Amino acid sequence: MRLTPHRPVDTKGGNMKKLVMMLTLLLATNMAVAGEWEVCINGTNLQGQPCQGDTWNNWNKPRQIMAHGHEAIELIRNGNILASDIDASGQYRLIVTYQGQYRPAQGKTFSCTVSPDARQFECRSWTPIYQ
Repeated sequence: MRLTPHRPVDTKGGNMKKLVMMLTLLLATNMAVAGEWEVCINGTNLQGQPCQGDTWNNWNKPRQIMAHGHEAIELIRNGNILASDIDASGQYRLIVTYQGQYRPAQGKTFSCTVSPDARQFECRSWTPIYQ
């Protein structure tokens, strides 16, 4: 059995000092170019406010997957049909759980509608998906 020497614990806070220094430098740089960019984590800046700018306002927000035409047919054909019915207007409505190859939709549940003439297909995910 080989023993390795024990490393002493950093009691002077060297790693913490480095982290604080990096954050201070980052914030100072942010103030120097005010309005051009900001540090954002999950759409919120370091002050707890929503990030500014179009790119950040739409970043990492949940979105509903909507599929039309061939994409909706893909969801229906490669989905596990949980329920189906025809409504009063003749539209075929289905609830499916997608089991196909498209990763963001795998395992998600969709409400799908097929027009009476079977020329229009539409599916919408139930739960929003982060993209």
